[in-house]
Amino acid sequence: MKKKEIVSLIFWLAVFGGYIAYFFTVIQPFYSTGDSGFSDSGWFAYFGLFVLTIAISTVVTSILYEILHIIGAKMGGYKVVSANIMRFNWYRDDDKIKFRFAKFDGLTGETKIVPNTKRKKEANPTWFIFLNSVFFVIEFAALYFVFFYFKNNTSSFLRNLAHAALTFGLTAGVIWLYNILPVEMENKTDGHIFSISKGKEKRKEFNKKLIEEFSGTLAISQVSEENEELKGPVITGNNVESIYAAIMLNEKDKAIEIIDALLLDKEQGKNQLMLKAWKFFIQSYDASLDDGKVMYAENFSLEERRSVSGSDSLVCIAAYILMAGLYDKSQSECIYVLEKTPKLLKRVPTSKKEVEIKMVNASIDKVLGFHPNWDLAKYKIAE
Repeated sequence: MKKKEIVSLIFWLAVFGGYIAYFFTVIQPFYSTGDSGFSDSGWFAYFGLFVLTIAISTVVTSILYEILHIIGAKMGGYKVVSANIMRFNWYRDDDKIKFRFAKFDGLTGETKIVPNTKRKKEANPTWFIFLNSVFFVIEFAALYFVFFYFKNNTSSFLRNLAHAALTFGLTAGVIWLYNILPVEMENKTDGHIFSISKGKEKRKEFNKKLIEEFSGTLAISQVSEENEELKGPVITGNNVESIYAAIMLNEKDKAIEIIDALLLDKEQGKNQLMLKAWKFFIQSYDASLDDGKVMYAENFSLEERRSVSGSDSLVCIAAYILMAGLYDKSQSECIYVLEKTPKLLKRVPTSKKEVEIKMVNASIDKVLGFHPNWDLAKYKIAE
């Protein structure tokens, strides 16, 4: 296990233990007496209410967290590229706000930002990181007041409300604590962002990396407004957007160089499979059948092959068509992933569609060159 996975495991074991202790020392004694009105309903009734309160708190806190991230980003001089709450993703594409279901790198959501280069003052992520903390202190104080004020009220409804408020606040506190701890967790957190952006020099590097990371979407239009020579595909550094730029510029060796650098970057954990698939696509496409087969066997375990076929990335789909068609010689596997492409294409930002469509079509053509009788041509995407 990686260090960040161990840290996350320890955190959640501590949280689980804390919930058990809280349930048996606070919730169970209250609900098992006549104070709650649930004493005759059995333990499953108040346990169900306890779990429901945790679920409601998780959803509400997740929504508030990303709303506050958006507000904090604006206060700090950033533009919001996308906001994702439990896979509900609103994103900016060609200056339009669009919606899709998408994965995210975070506990319950993720807000992606980029510095507003039109602003004279340097963008500062302090409010983006800590506005949630300010809100949580106020929220928990209010919820604890509700608990303290109503826990002994003559109304059983208000007594139940008091304990629900305490559980709600405890769950919000767990989410807040996970996000604010200044250590690297399995998911991206505010605490980790703070650790890599505190101080003037680190902040400059952090902002530069954000611009590089989103240079293919929102940031490239911002940079281009100030630098006419940067219009069009731009390789800005070792980031995913620069791979697209390198492919569009037909600089395959540069694309491989960027991919290799990203594969060594521990912050690219969520993108590792896509990056491997992308490298395989570029290298195997022009390789001999024997060389490509060796690459396939040496670089992808059976589990990874299944993950590539089940991916919602068209980059992975393009790579898997080569895997299944050239090396596994399975027409059914090719058709299986190709039938998903119309749905997946809707999720691809406009700036990336050209590259990903060409990759899928190129894979189909390559496979048809070896298996001309396969029924794959109808799956080609109009360019």
